[in-house]
Amino acid sequence: MTQLMTGSMVAIATPMHEDGSLDYPALRSLLDWHVAEGTDAIVIVGTSGESPTVSVEEHCELIRVAVEQIKGRISVIAGTGGNSTREAIELTEFAKKVGANASLQVVPYYNKPTQDGMYAHFKTIAEKVDLPVILYNVPGRTVADLSNDTTIRLAQVPGVIGIKDATGNLERGSFLLAELKSKKLDHFAVYSGDDLTAIFLMLMGGHGNISVTANVAPRLMSALCKAAIAGDTQKARSIQYQLLAVHKMMFIEANPIPVKWALHQMGKMEAGIRLPLTPLSQEHKRPMRFAIQSSFISLLAVGLSACSSFSSMTASDKVDYKKQGEVRGPNLALPPDLITAQADRRYIVQDGTATMSEYSQAVKKSSQMRTNVLTGIPGMKIERDGDKRWLVVDKSAATLYPQIKDFWQENGFL
Repeated sequence: MTQLMTGSMVAIATPMHEDGSLDYPALRSLLDWHVAEGTDAIVIVGTSGESPTVSVEEHCELIRVAVEQIKGRISVIAGTGGNSTREAIELTEFAKKVGANASLQVVPYYNKPTQDGMYAHFKTIAEKVDLPVILYNVPGRTVADLSNDTTIRLAQVPGVIGIKDATGNLERGSFLLAELKSKKLDHFAVYSGDDLTAIFLMLMGGHGNISVTANVAPRLMSALCKAAIAGDTQKARSIQYQLLAVHKMMFIEANPIPVKWALHQMGKMEAGIRLPLTPLSQEHKRPMRFAIQSSFISLLAVGLSACSSFSSMTASDKVDYKKQGEVRGPNLALPPDLITAQADRRYIVQDGTATMSEYSQAVKKSSQMRTNVLTGIPGMKIERDGDKRWLVVDKSAATLYPQIKDFWQENGFL
């Protein structure tokens, strides 16, 4: 029996050049980054991967490259679904041939099959190709909606190992989990496909999250999934609050428009996207930037708490960057959402400069959910030193400073 996959599974965006051609080197780099950040599985050529606009040849090459680059370090789930059963079988056969660990099979779209039609479609794929099948129900895109009853029938088909439930309907998800348990179908996993509600489904017994948010905050999403699956409500809730703004902004326009813009801003890929999708609208860029910056700062805290030596440090071990001349670096020009700012003073912000009052108005207009995001994080604080600001943490300066410096540089603060 196939080992149950759990945790954070990124529905990875497909890097493209400005002209829309696929950027395979950027994809390889992105895959390595996800492995390093703790992502548990890669979902390649799904909705976030722009599967509707890649050719069959590109589709196959994306799967091949992902498997080749991952080299078995984590699982690769290939999006091989379609509204033609024959085409889905052909793509799934290719995914098996190149070494994918499972296939993601979307409910057939546009042709609106019945429940019996959907059952026969998925059953045929599972019988024809010896590769584990994860069902994918996203009625907001497909119109056809895979019912819980049909899902239970399919859970008894050999080779059908789980479902990505992107409905966001927690009542429905809870009843599905309960029914699977009552029928002792423990091999069948239920994954969320909705970042905002994923925490609740996992706390109810779900097995992970096939996530859009994980594209930009993989380490935080990994930590959230681990905590929620383990039943650590307090930790999972804390991370969920840190990611709320990101969850919301990932769907401010049709996926993957927002996530591709965010990844471009992070330097992970060029800005290429294929029609009929278009780049992120101008009015959404500022609130998106705020959300992503918040998640990066939270990531520093997660990185600290994950260090095995962090909790055992004594007061004599604490290091102040101001005393470490060899790693001091340039002065930090912090944006006013990270410090106690003077109302009439002009500060450096992402798009130029602003007084605190101007900046506050911009925050209100952008519906920014959180400000002052750094204060109150254990083991980390900002200290004033005249016109300078210093980030002080319970960690070796030589070890941590490069990470912090990279963060400020990537976000325009150095």
